[in-house]
Amino acid sequence: MGKKLKAGTSGESCKFISRAKAIRKLQVSLKDFRRLCILKGVFPREPPQKLKQKHLSYYHVKDINFLMHDRIIQKFRDIKSHIKKIKKAKVRGRELQAKKLTKNTPKYTLNHLVKERYPSFTDALRDLDDPLCLINLFAALHAHKEFGIPRETIEKCIKLSREFNLFVIKSKSLRKTFLSIKGIYYQAEIQGQQITWIQPFHLPSNLPVDVDYKVMITFYEFYETLVKFVNFKLFAEMNIKYPLEIDSSIENENHFCYKSYIVKNNEGNLFDEENQKYKIDEKFQKEIEQQTSDFPGKDLFKDLVFFLSTEVPKYSLEFVILSFGGQVYWAGDESGVKADDKKITHYITDRKPEQIKFLKNREYIQPQWIYDSVNNAILLPIKDYSPGKLLPPHLSPFEQSLYQPERQKEINQLKGEANEQLEEEDEAEIKRLLEEEQNGLNSDDEEEEDEDIKEEQNLDEIEDEEEEEEQEENEEDEEEDEEEDSESSEEEEIESEQLSSEIVDEVKGGDDDEEDEEEEGDDKQYDFQKEKQKQATKGKKLAKEQKELAKTMMSKKDKTLYRIMNHKKQKAQQEAAKLIAKQERIKRKDEFLNKRKNQPKQALK
Repeated sequence: MGKKLKAGTSGESCKFISRAKAIRKLQVSLKDFRRLCILKGVFPREPPQKLKQKHLSYYHVKDINFLMHDRIIQKFRDIKSHIKKIKKAKVRGRELQAKKLTKNTPKYTLNHLVKERYPSFTDALRDLDDPLCLINLFAALHAHKEFGIPRETIEKCIKLSREFNLFVIKSKSLRKTFLSIKGIYYQAEIQGQQITWIQPFHLPSNLPVDVDYKVMITFYEFYETLVKFVNFKLFAEMNIKYPLEIDSSIENENHFCYKSYIVKNNEGNLFDEENQKYKIDEKFQKEIEQQTSDFPGKDLFKDLVFFLSTEVPKYSLEFVILSFGGQVYWAGDESGVKADDKKITHYITDRKPEQIKFLKNREYIQPQWIYDSVNNAILLPIKDYSPGKLLPPHLSPFEQSLYQPERQKEINQLKGEANEQLEEEDEAEIKRLLEEEQNGLNSDDEEEEDEDIKEEQNLDEIEDEEEEEEQEENEEDEEEDEEEDSESSEEEEIESEQLSSEIVDEVKGGDDDEEDEEEEGDDKQYDFQKEKQKQATKGKKLAKEQKELAKTMMSKKDKTLYRIMNHKKQKAQQEAAKLIAKQERIKRKDEFLNKRKNQPKQALK
């Protein structure tokens, strides 16, 4: 018989702990325990069926041990004791002491928690949906003393949301928008991560009573530090100084615009050391940049100038239009552009046609045209969105179902026609470029041929002169050599006869062995060369097959581009061959001139 084990010391029961036991273990209040769990990202777990009891929530023991060793618990205790001192001072009537104590209350930071929960920057971007939603929600609320919502938090939320929107505008990373009853949904693509958030409409709101705002403010504490980190990192990668400065002459609470931000280059290099830890791989960064650069509608509103009427959602339209390369003006902004300015191309209004003063050389549209054009990455026909007309259905870009409404089919047809027009324009441009290159090549070739003929004629004349001089020199040298040879030939004949008799005897024995070795070596070299030739032919065949497969998979546009590349390559090879021939001619000419300079005058005569 083994020892009896105490209940709760082994098995699955020891892995879970109830909330009451966890609070006793940590020696904190229920309020502080909730704050700790929110800040550290600890959530209740569902235990096995044996431990389940009514009205009880369970946590992992490992999570509670993880909370126990955090330094933020000690800060909570210090703040509690400090608040007690302030209360005692107020009760005893020591107001000066109470003021000093309130100024010197201990503070804590959550920077280490951000690094713990998000070890890499991509993890932080992936989890940025909820922080942006909460920050935009607080930015739309008003301060309330009873609910514990101070004015400072709302101002910080407004600043953080505007800074993030400014980065989206600068990087042109906005992809989708959708108008709903709750608010306006946005989706941006930053470094390969899709970030979706909702922004409430800017309308007067009444705060509901049945909401726990303290829990929301605790979430806000952590989300504020996270969004600050993300904004700092994003602007630092664009080499922009953060925090951003605001031009006080332009900025106004009621008349905000993104032009009020003063964007400066980052002169300091303090960020580089910290950036090395969370640096993205260069190959991955290039892929991300290529994906964002290939997005078809990033300059959708380029060269378009919009004027906003007073009844339309100004902040949202400004954000969307600037993100896609357009220009925005409205009545009362710092630019001073009025509604009757000639450079305005589109007037956005939501009024009845009777209340609008129509002008020539501009389009009058309803706000939905902007959002629908962005979602479909093309400029939709304006006739369906003119003032006073019943608007077409506003389709959600986030839903991808098998059923396609009629409006989506119409838009797909428009997209197909637009793509065909673009392909035709591209093909026409490619043909024009090819014709220009061929005409330029023909004219250049004729000029180069004339120059080459002249140079060849000059070189032929120089070569004829060289040959005549060499013949004269050779005749003189031959006469001198004949005299010397006649004297030395007699002596050499005598010596050669003596040596030949000695060598013949030695060579006869060793000739047979050397001939056999040479024949074996020649056979090996011949086999090795054959194998090399076979491998080379196989490699050429494979390369040809791969090229043919690639050509069959190409589209018309890619084939034309491939032809242009081959044409340019052949042209470059021809030019290189011509340059090499010219270099050889110049070398020959220089050698002849150097010879001519070095020859004495008598030889020339």
